[in-house]
Amino acid sequence: MNKEQILELSRQENKQQDIYELDIINKAQRIGGITALLVACVLMMLDHTSLKHSAHFGYLLIISSALVALWGYKVAKMKKKHEIAVLAVSALLFIYAAVSLIISIAG
Repeated sequence: MNKEQILELSRQENKQQDIYELDIINKAQRIGGITALLVACVLMMLDHTSLKHSAHFGYLLIISSALVALWGYKVAKMKKKHEIAVLAVSALLFIYAAVSLIISIAG
């Protein structure tokens, strides 16, 4: 094989990888959006029953749940190290928001 044939094969392989990554990002965004909507519905029901001025943790929980779902799906499919780091930070933010919300409900 000459240089041009090798370059063309490399381009074809990378093109398929780009399409695959875009498909994963698209699905991950849908999963993140659905997760955020479910968390928002649960928080709205809680708001009517027991939340007392702790809505800011609820909003943080909604945002962080969407991030965890999005990056969790992407990491599960692609397993890239830098994305695992983003997932870990998102998960820590989610845990912080959930614990803070629970403490504000209990206290």
